[in-house]
Amino acid sequence: MGITKKFNESIFRESEFNESIFRESEFNRSKFYESTFNGSKFNRSKVYESEFNESKFNRSKVYESEFNRSKFYGSKFYKSEFNRSKFNWPEFYKSEFYESIFYKSIFNWPEFYKSEFYESIFKESRFYKSEFNESIFKDCKFVDVSFASSSLKGCSFPRCTFENVEFTQERIDSLKTPLTEEQLKGVILVED
Repeated sequence: MGITKKFNESIFRESEFNESIFRESEFNRSKFYESTFNGSKFNRSKVYESEFNESKFNRSKVYESEFNRSKFYGSKFYKSEFNRSKFNWPEFYKSEFYESIFYKSIFNWPEFYKSEFYESIFKESRFYKSEFNESIFKDCKFVDVSFASSSLKGCSFPRCTFENVEFTQERIDSLKTPLTEEQLKGVILVED
């Protein structure tokens, strides 16, 4: 099912979107409660000031899409892909990401509060003025990523690997658990 449409102040409760394609769609101040996106695709779509509460994204793909001031509360992302997408001022509160891929995506001023990332891959992505408060990354892979301007207070990275990942010393010092010697081999220290 392909959908090209504008959704203004729409409310979706316990909705299920299976193999849906949102092509060049716009969501303005829409709310999704306990909704599920199974294999759905967001292609060149824009999402403004929308909320996703306890929603699930299973094997969904977000390609060249933009999320502006959107909020994700307790949402779960399983094997989802974010490719060349942009997130401006998003909020992720207690959200979980499992085996997700972030490729060439940009995050401007996002807040991740107590979010969890498992076996996810971050490649050529930028986190500008990001806040990862008390978030955890387990068994994740980071390649050509910058955390230089991010707040990582109380975060931990157990069993993660790093390759050309930018940190400042202050960011490393603020982690809940220190990085291992092996992890530090893939870190590039930059000035704040």
